[in-house]
Parts: sequence; structure tokens; C-alpha cells
Amino acid sequence: MLDLYEELRAICLALDQAGIAYAIVGGIAVSLYTAPRATKDIDIFISPADLSALAAGLKPLGFALLAAPMTFAGGRIAIHRFTKLARADFLSLDVLTARDPILEQQVLGARQQVSNQLQSIWLAPVEGLIELKKLRGSPQDLVDIAALGKERA
Repeated sequence: MLDLYEELRAICLALDQAGIAYAIVGGIAVSLYTAPRATKDIDIFISPADLSALAAGLKPLGFALLAAPMTFAGGRIAIHRFTKLARADFLSLDVLTARDPILEQQVLGARQQVSNQLQSIWLAPVEGLIELKKLRGSPQDLVDIAALGKERA
């Protein structure tokens, strides 16, 4: 069975070694700022210019891009879903890229490094997470926005 947090550590290490600027977004980022919540995938944000390098860096970890990107917010955001298959288990890694330089600056330009005893990772700022979640606007995003708003207050 794939361990979400072990996979996250390996992905972050590979991106750091490849010199790719990234920020953790999605459920994991929300959980780090607020109360932990269940999530089944890993979400990261990168510059579109780094997508090819990211794909090359993830290949040794067993991740492959198996589908065309999905878009939302009128095409301002693209989600590139990488998948790792392991026996009867799988893990999705959603890689978000923005066609909006202001949004990219809000997320990557203001990212924060968070460290523990094992490793440092780059985390999107609360304001950037809220902006991304506003653009998608799912019921879970609305719950996350409320939780992040309390964190910011």
C-alpha cells in the first residue's frame, strides 16, 4: 500500500534536486494550516515552464502522465494528473499550472519553506490557497476556504 506522506517526501526531494520551484496545495496544504482532513491525493503547483522537467523527475518514482490536462476557471488553471500504480494500489499527483502570472506569483512567489526533522518542503501561502480554491469553488473548496479564513484571522 502506498503511503501518501512517504510519497510526498520523495516527490518534494526529487523536485528540490531538479531545482523545480513548487508549492504544496490542496488537502495536504490545508491540513498543515488547519485541522488535518482526509485526502487521497497530492496536489502541487508549479510554473508551466517546469512541466517537462517535473515529468522527467517523477518518472524514476513511478509516476506517469496518463491523460490530457483538465482545466478550470476558464482555462486559467490546468491540472496535469500523474499516476503511480503499485500492485493493487494507485496514487494521483495533481500538478497545477496557471496561465495567469499574477496567480503564479501569489502561490510560487510567496511560498513558504516548512521543515521538520526529516526534510523541508515548500508550502503555498494561505492567501494563494484561498485564491486557488475560489477559482475551483467545489463544496470541499468552500469548506477549506472557511477553515483557512479562520487561520488567517
